[in-house]
Amino acid sequence: LRKDVTLTLACLGTSPLLWLATTSFSRWVFPSYDESRKRLDRLVTTFSETVQGMSVVKGFDREADRLALFERRNAELRDQQRGIFRRVSLFSPAVD
Repeated sequence: LRKDVTLTLACLGTSPLLWLATTSFSRWVFPSYDESRKRLDRLVTTFSETVQGMSVVKGFDREADRLALFERRNAELRDQQRGIFRRVSLFSPAVD
């Protein structure tokens, strides 16, 4: 503070803006993270159920259906996470 009062005030003056930007970003991206966790849970559940019921899946010749379901859920999760990464990549340089 003793060295340069103007510089100190300029740095402290941007703190509320930084807080506002960070809070807004958190509120914007939080629902996406929540949805991503739900999609990951569905993907893991699909995989686990398929592995546990492999004899039934094979017995009824449902491998292609289960693979298609897994691929669809995997694509949904991937697309959701790309959206999150896109938002984070827009926000991070603005704060740095």
